[in-house]
Amino acid sequence: MSFSLRLGEVIVNKFPSPEGTNSGIARKLIDGHFPNLSSDNLILVLDSKNYKKTENNFVEYQNLLAKKLSLLKEVKSIQSSNELGILLKDKTSFLLISLNSNYISNTLVPELREELKKVTNKYKIDTYLTGMLAHSYDSFLYGNVELKKVEKYAISCSLIVLIYVFGGIFPAFLTLLTGMFCFNLGFAFLYIVAYFSTASSMSEFTVSILSLAIGID
Repeated sequence: MSFSLRLGEVIVNKFPSPEGTNSGIARKLIDGHFPNLSSDNLILVLDSKNYKKTENNFVEYQNLLAKKLSLLKEVKSIQSSNELGILLKDKTSFLLISLNSNYISNTLVPELREELKKVTNKYKIDTYLTGMLAHSYDSFLYGNVELKKVEKYAISCSLIVLIYVFGGIFPAFLTLLTGMFCFNLGFAFLYIVAYFSTASSMSEFTVSILSLAIGID
């Protein structure tokens, strides 16, 4: 148990979410004030530009969120930063959410964020969700966005190199199209395999490299 708590603390503190993501902003707001975390913990950070956390408006909204979350089957318990004895800035607070391990899934973070949006926020208090699950989810989305940017440059550079190597536009395009076909075919096969069994996190990288190599050959 102590190992999992320490692991959670290391992952979130030593490997923070990318800047600008929901969990990344939360991480920045409570920097240095993380409680011990495990894989079944999330932190909901509340941050206001207008109200101190001791004012009625802030307290009311925090209680509304806690009540909404406590009704969800995925949530086991909720503790505020005050209850944990953790002191933050005057206009920042957080709720430590303990999850029921039976309901933890890859879709839990976006689902919780959608539930939070349903709570009337007439005080314009910002909320951010972080923790190991949120960190993984946001890093995955961020990685996909960045990967698409890189792919645009990679395809252009690959085409230039292929034109030089094969001495013409047509053979270069043919090689590139064959590689892209094998790439999509490889991921289709991986999707089928992952549907029936557990796939390694390195599977996508391995399939992409092999598919492109086979296509070019």
